[in-house]
Parts: sequence; C-alpha cells; structure tokens
Amino acid sequence: MSFITIEIGRGAHSCRSLIDAADEWVWMRIHELRQCRLSAPVRVVIQTERVSLTLLTPEVESTDEIPGKFNRIEQQIVEIWKSMGMNCPSFTAGGALFFIQRLRLILDKELQGLQAERDLTEF
Repeated sequence: MSFITIEIGRGAHSCRSLIDAADEWVWMRIHELRQCRLSAPVRVVIQTERVSLTLLTPEVESTDEIPGKFNRIEQQIVEIWKSMGMNCPSFTAGGALFFIQRLRLILDKELQGLQAERDLTEF
C-alpha cells in the first residue's frame, strides 16, 4: 500500500494527498496561515514500496539532523528538503512548493522504474 500526504498547518482542511495538493493550495495555505499569524508547519508522509519517510518543518531554530538511515531515493528527498530550507522554521512558501514539485518528479520516476522492473520479470 502506498500513500503520500502533505499537511500544512492544522485543522480540517490542512491535509491532502500528494495528487490533490495543487501548487496553488500549497502556496495559499502557507500564506493564509502566516497572514493570520498562525504557524504553518509542513508535514510530509511518504509510504511507498521503496520510500518510508516523515518530514516535518521545525517550529524553532534547530540544527537536528533528520534521523534514520536512508536508501538512495530517501536520501535524495531529504537533500532536496534541506536545500529548500524546509529544515528551518523560516522556510518559504516557494521552497515548500519547489520541494513538492521535485517530490512529484522523483516519485513519478521511481514508479516508472518499478513498473519497468515488473515488466521485465514477467518475461
């Protein structure tokens, strides 16, 4: 079973699947929460055949590393998370949006690779 969810803030309308998390929703959700002077933590949960990660933006300055040993794909996702500043409470909506766009590309590529492997084993 695979699922990928994006949660921005808290409450009834804060969580969407990656497929349903439109770019506009990500951008507006962060800006609306911050405009109301509310925290806009971003939590990304990825559970697929090859990826098992939960990423959460910190609410205070922290130099903590994301714990765990990662496979190649997970490490790539974590590196993009960090490079977009998502490991800092002062992350930007643009950084969050770019991370999610890159995540889609990585996971699409991975799913295509898995399908190709399955096709080869069926011969």
